[in-house]
Amino acid sequence: MLDQPTPTIKEQRDLKQQDKERRRQAAARQGRTKTIITWSIVGLVVAGIIALIVLSGGGSSGAVAPVTDQDHVQGPRTAKAAVIEYSDFQCPACGAYYPIMKDLEQKYGDKLALVYRHYPLTQLHQYAELAAQSAEAANLQGKFWEMHDLLFERQDSWSKASNAKQTMIDYANELKLDVAKFTSDLDSTAVKDRVNRDVLSGNAVGISGTPTFFLNGAKLTNPGSADAFGKLIDAQLATK
Repeated sequence: MLDQPTPTIKEQRDLKQQDKERRRQAAARQGRTKTIITWSIVGLVVAGIIALIVLSGGGSSGAVAPVTDQDHVQGPRTAKAAVIEYSDFQCPACGAYYPIMKDLEQKYGDKLALVYRHYPLTQLHQYAELAAQSAEAANLQGKFWEMHDLLFERQDSWSKASNAKQTMIDYANELKLDVAKFTSDLDSTAVKDRVNRDVLSGNAVGISGTPTFFLNGAKLTNPGSADAFGKLIDAQLATK
């Protein structure tokens, strides 16, 4: 048997670095999965309470509202697969799903449409409605998705801010929006009505927690990873 050559010091360092990176990525995936599971359990505990609130407001289960020109959509509206997400910017579980949705967007490209609909859980998250209105105020200047990403990426920061409204204004300035217009739009009837439109459509299908996903109109049991989500999308694409 031939003796294996002894790795050089540089090769040993490279192997250690590669092993360290693999461990880091595995830990990150495990941490994301644990976060999703934890908040899913919390969601089940509060879902009954929220469902009672929704039902008392006249909501009922039905077909999810189809995607329209008024929806916020990443990807072509004619894509073979469409994921509608009812979400709350301050919801930790929604924050845990944010990188998963980014992974799906990158993986599927023009085969997938990702639709974001507001469903701020105001009974649980004090700044959820403000965040939704901030995204809509940014939308009036063509930067909904930029604000959407910023809100999720910095969820832990603005959720604990002493003056969350000022933080939103700071974000608008960072995104190079017209800050005076943003501030005026933030509390406008038009912006509030736009958020409420999504809430009402969520109530109509009996949304009781966030995030809630629909794939090509069918409500999903929330997948625990990007791979699990991808398998559901693949199955839909295979039927077309």
